[in-house]
Amino acid sequence: MTGGLILGLDTTGRGGSAVLATEDAVLETRAWRAEPSHTPHLHSATTDLLAVAGARLAAIAVAAGPGGFSAVRGGMAIAKGICLALDITLVAIPGLEAVALSAAALIEGRVLALIDAGARGCFAREFTLDGSNAIPTTEPGLASPDAIARAIISGAHPVGDLPPARLEQIAAAVPAHHQAPPITTRQPMAVAVARLGWSKLASSTGRDALGAVPIYLREPDATLPKKGWGRT
Repeated sequence: MTGGLILGLDTTGRGGSAVLATEDAVLETRAWRAEPSHTPHLHSATTDLLAVAGARLAAIAVAAGPGGFSAVRGGMAIAKGICLALDITLVAIPGLEAVALSAAALIEGRVLALIDAGARGCFAREFTLDGSNAIPTTEPGLASPDAIARAIISGAHPVGDLPPARLEQIAAAVPAHHQAPPITTRQPMAVAVARLGWSKLASSTGRDALGAVPIYLREPDATLPKKGWGRT
């Protein structure tokens, strides 16, 4: 797909981003804070980048979650709509893998990828960074500040774009005698999403815009069964 471009989108965290990239380089980047939401920023960013890409756009890679419920669905909806309208391929990227890979230029070895999950703590998964590969070593799940602290003490380097209050909770959970590594400052996550998009594009099963679904992680009893119109 020489000469083609991929649009990478991320709305999984409190910060969002969009990039336009070739297989070898990032050409354009847009980043924002979700204030009041991702929607207006995402609309503006995709409009700008689609105008730059023109007919060269070959695919869209979107961070599929976990993350904020509405935020993840919004990013996926925008990506699906563009892919269906232009008849191009959609590649859904696990968000925690992109978080881990975003630190590949800074560190190696064990990393704990983190996406803030509000009152429930953080979505988390451990990876081993080996060059440009993020190899998962645990299953994704929800982690409390105490659980994150235990992973840090055991040697995992935390990576993620977390709010100050969450950083304070994690720091407080780490024993005073243990010097914890700082949460690594990441490049806009859409850069890693686009890189992963290129790597997974060859194995993509045709035009996946209809079949792609968000990735959600939450406790089984997070939402109680409901009855009535529009509910299950």
